[in-house]
Amino acid sequence: GFWRVVIFDIPEENKRIRNVLRQTLKVLEFKPLQKSVWISKHNYTNELRGWVRELNLFRYVLIFETKDIGNGFIT
Repeated sequence: GFWRVVIFDIPEENKRIRNVLRQTLKVLEFKPLQKSVWISKHNYTNELRGWVRELNLFRYVLIFETKDIGNGFIT
């Protein structure tokens, strides 16, 4: 199947929303590869894209799906 990848770089002045995003990713069972790079096998792509659009964060958050994350990471 596919991996869902979320990469974000939300500015410090939006620290609260950045923390909310991290908590949301945890609830959705994403795992951190790095502090601002999270992955999951669960398909929440559309929901996350909608949330990012609603909060006007699209310039800070990248969400995509891939078959290969390149390092053998296993959840």
